Amino acid sequence: MAEWQYQIHRMELLHDADLDDQIGEVLKDYGMKGWELVQVLHRHEVPEDPVYRLIFKTEKPIEGW
Repeated sequence: MAEWQYQIHRMELLHDADLDDQIGEVLKDYGMKGWELVQVLHRHEVPEDPVYRLIFKTEKPIEGW
């Protein structure tokens, strides 16, 4: 059975930047390292909050191999 490890990437949206472009760069970087995006968190009760948290997972290596 697979075991997973998780990584939380905290990203602050820059005022003059495009959110899609910023997230795209992070996705490309993590994807090249074998991480898969599983969730994006943003505080909806504070719409102007520029902080997003991107949660990634990757399979843990099997010990003893």
